[in-house]
Amino acid sequence: MKKGLLIFVAILLTGAVAYCAVFRWSYAHTAMMSQSQDAELEWLRHEFSLSADQFETVRELHAAHDLECLRHCEALALSNDRLFRLMRESTEITPEIETALQAATELREECRRSTLRHIYEVSQHMNTESAQRYRETMTARLVDSGLHHRTAISPTSLDWKGSHGHQPANH
Repeated sequence: MKKGLLIFVAILLTGAVAYCAVFRWSYAHTAMMSQSQDAELEWLRHEFSLSADQFETVRELHAAHDLECLRHCEALALSNDRLFRLMRESTEITPEIETALQAATELREECRRSTLRHIYEVSQHMNTESAQRYRETMTARLVDSGLHHRTAISPTSLDWKGSHGHQPANH
C-alpha cells in the first residue's frame, strides 16, 4: 500500500514539475518581449520574422511616426476642447460648432492618413508575404474602426494571437 502511494505521489510531483517547466518554457519568449525596451514592437519582429536590420529600420520608422502622432494628438485634443466648449455653451448647432466639427474631422483623418502611410512604409521593409499580411491586418483595423496609430498597431488591440498562438505582453 505504501509503495503504491509513494508511486502515486512521485507521479503527481513529476507531472507538476513537468507542467511548470513546459509553462515556463512556453512563455519565456513573451516575458522577454515584455522586458524589451521596444516591447511594443517585439511582436512585429516575432510575428513577421524580421531580421535585426529590418527590425532596426522599423524601430526607427516607428519612433519618427510616434513624434508625428504626438503632434496630431495634441492638435486633436485642442480641437476637441474647443468643440466641447462650443457645444456646452450652445443650445443648437451654430456655424462655429460646424466649423469646429469639420476641423476635428480633418485632424482625425490626417492622423489616419499618416498612420496608413506609416503602415505602407513599414511593410516596404518586409518580405512580400509578411508585408501583405501586415498591411491586411493593420489597414483592416485602421479602416474598420477609424482608430489612430496607437490602437491601430497595438497587437493587444487586435486581439492578436500570433502564428505561435500567444499574445504579446501589454505595453
